Amino acid sequence: MTKVIAVHSFKGGTGKTTLTANLAAILAKNRRVGVMDLDLSGPGLHVLFGVKKSEIKATLTSRKEDCSSVPQATRWRTCFAC
Repeated sequence: MTKVIAVHSFKGGTGKTTLTANLAAILAKNRRVGVMDLDLSGPGLHVLFGVKKSEIKATLTSRKEDCSSVPQATRWRTCFAC
């Protein structure tokens, strides 16, 4: 069964990204976990997981033509702009 956990605060600097990364890491020990950083002005979740910007194939703000390298089967999860 799929479950969604949202971490939200109107105030910046409250540790939402850190909490999300730690929660995902703990849950990933015995579950499949997906995380999304919806901070469009300054995403930082990829930094905590050690993902380089060059390794990111598409983002929430990607144009449709930028998503051609994302496999069709996973496109809905990785590129919502497509």
